Amino acid sequence: MVERIYLQPERPRISDLLRAVETECRQRGLKAPTFHTLQARLRELDQDDLVRRRFGAVAARQRFGPVGCSSLQPTSPLEVVQIDHTLVDVVVVDELERLPLGPPWLTLAIDVTSRMVIGFYVSLERPSTLSVALALSHAALPKDLWLSDRELDLEWLSCGLPESLHLDNAQEFKSEASERGTGEYGIKLIYRPPGRPHFGGHIERLIGTVMGAVHLLPGTTFASVTKKGSYRPEKTASLTLLELERWLALQIAGVYHHTVHSALHQTPANAWQHGLAQRPRPARQPQDRERFFLDFLPVATGMGKTRIIQRFLRENDSHFDEVRGTTRLPVVALQMPPTPHERDFYEELLVTMEAVLPVGLSSTNLRQRVRILARQLEVRMLVIDEIHAMLSGTFREQRIFLNCLRFLANDLHLPLVCVGTNEAKQALMTDQQLADRFEARELAAWRDDTAFHQLLASFGSTLPLRRASALREARMRKRILHLTEGVTVRVCRLLEEAAVQAIATGGERIELETLNEEVVTASLVSISDRRTRRTAA
Repeated sequence: MVERIYLQPERPRISDLLRAVETECRQRGLKAPTFHTLQARLRELDQDDLVRRRFGAVAARQRFGPVGCSSLQPTSPLEVVQIDHTLVDVVVVDELERLPLGPPWLTLAIDVTSRMVIGFYVSLERPSTLSVALALSHAALPKDLWLSDRELDLEWLSCGLPESLHLDNAQEFKSEASERGTGEYGIKLIYRPPGRPHFGGHIERLIGTVMGAVHLLPGTTFASVTKKGSYRPEKTASLTLLELERWLALQIAGVYHHTVHSALHQTPANAWQHGLAQRPRPARQPQDRERFFLDFLPVATGMGKTRIIQRFLRENDSHFDEVRGTTRLPVVALQMPPTPHERDFYEELLVTMEAVLPVGLSSTNLRQRVRILARQLEVRMLVIDEIHAMLSGTFREQRIFLNCLRFLANDLHLPLVCVGTNEAKQALMTDQQLADRFEARELAAWRDDTAFHQLLASFGSTLPLRRASALREARMRKRILHLTEGVTVRVCRLLEEAAVQAIATGGERIELETLNEEVVTASLVSISDRRTRRTAA
């Protein structure tokens, strides 16, 4: 009867089965089993077969199929690392007025061999290439400074470059930035088969473990509306994003890493240490921690923003006011230091204003000298190039730096111009006062329009070729845009290399056939790829 009634794709309830059994028992003069007895008998069945017949093969495979990486069988730490995102089931509040902001997103990275959480990133922004870059940086780099910055006395020894990343098919994992960064550091990308979520089972189970602990926090949204009931998380929310980040670190490095894992029969921390000792060679380490992070950002270099700044500075250069006998510097432009340290920023600002830097000044004294000198030079605008470098700092360092910018702008009544990538804009927008101040302007890539025709015409007139090139023909324009993605510096490099090739072959003009594989390879290598490939120790 179980076979005929219960194990059907219509998925009848146990109560439906019980009524049928009771009817059959009455007809045969037998005592009918209770609901709990019938329930216990169903639990004794082959659950894989039960789910397969009631819910289908896909559901059975997802629930009982092999967990992990399919045919991948990692044997040492950092051989395979899984990364995934999840919306945290808790509402966080802002730091000033403690008003609810909503649930943040968590990006987790887990080492499959040891089940060690090697890195994470939590943010109010939806998952993006920035989330991946920050989670990877946290995973690959030593965490002593990160823990110290958050005043956490924990041991979190995991660091090093993964040999491969096992990912789902989300857009941020297949971005040009991710492929470029992993290629730069020799990290293999492995994508899960579509529709096979159990292939990412290790990270999924970790997310379930973390979310289970989150449900004990004030402001939890629980996993479903049913579980939440009449509970209102916005009324009880009390944790800021930074406090939630500290709690996650305590939960991961203080509890999870030192709890025996059921599949390993030892703690993840012990499995990590034992696995490292058994590795045939030491784990690779990034040589430059700031550069490692930046290499995974979708940096839109070569669009001409620096040239625009240089031209603006030439038009607003310093000059000597003969009437007043003073020097005026209307615009101060500097490049963002590699890390968002307040002291480094003030020192760079003073050097740009050609000030003498005494040794040993505190950040407070440096700030005061900046204020005095800026007023003396009658500075009217502050321009900061490569602002995305601020993302290489910790969350606390970024907040201090943003406070520094806001203070200077308010105190000196200066308009700020920050130049960088789209990811930097997201970081600036986390400060509400700065967000209200900034208006974002994007330098768009070239398109097949009149402006691009004029650009190609200017190249045609300046290239040292004896014969006119057909740069403005439709097929040639489309070919150039396809190869360069409309990035200004790539267009320049391509046409320069094509001109060299035309001179070398004696053709003395650029034709469609000139843009062959050799020319493309020689010209379209990005600035980061032109650097000598780093070999980590």
